[in-house]
Amino acid sequence: MRKGLLVISGLMCLTFVTQSALAGPWWNTGDPSTTHQIWTFDDPNTTGPEVNGNPYGMPLAEIYSAGFFALGPEWSASWQGREGVWRAESLEFALQIPNQEVDNPRKEIWLQIDFLGQLGSFSVSPIPVGGGTVGLISQTTELLSDGWKRLNALWYIEPNPNEEYVCYSFYGGAAVDRVVVDTICIPEPLTICFLGLGGIMLLRRHRMS
Repeated sequence: MRKGLLVISGLMCLTFVTQSALAGPWWNTGDPSTTHQIWTFDDPNTTGPEVNGNPYGMPLAEIYSAGFFALGPEWSASWQGREGVWRAESLEFALQIPNQEVDNPRKEIWLQIDFLGQLGSFSVSPIPVGGGTVGLISQTTELLSDGWKRLNALWYIEPNPNEEYVCYSFYGGAAVDRVVVDTICIPEPLTICFLGLGGIMLLRRHRMS
């Protein structure tokens, strides 16, 4: 029986790792310990998301132009086939995402950004800053049929912070139309599952060398 449970756990972990490399989160919206928020920028005076599925607080977005002498970002009701667009020669935005205030060992953040221009700098920081280990699991950019680009990224923070900052910048005639952020706080059994899978992979590599 115990062996069967270990096999099932291993298959679940493999599914999580495989789906993490895809263009979406491996969890479902509304699952326990998750948040879901979408900024479509329909109103230039709104910092909160148009879709707020975060039960732990109000997510906030700050958008500004990069560079000391740069002009402020301009909001357009319609631009390049999209509605509700922020644009500037160099554009930056910072998101503040509240989390479940539970001492879980791991947090994962999946985000999707529709943009024009070139990707600049990017980072994820726990609050308080320096309160954990942060890593980028995967990040890809695809070209959409309307000429816009879509970035998909998956990050982790260990341990789970109460909040985090997500910061991305774009340059070269930059524009941002839509930002989606999904997060999950992962409890101890799943963290052990991830570590166990990593150990199996390292053991196989050692045997093959």
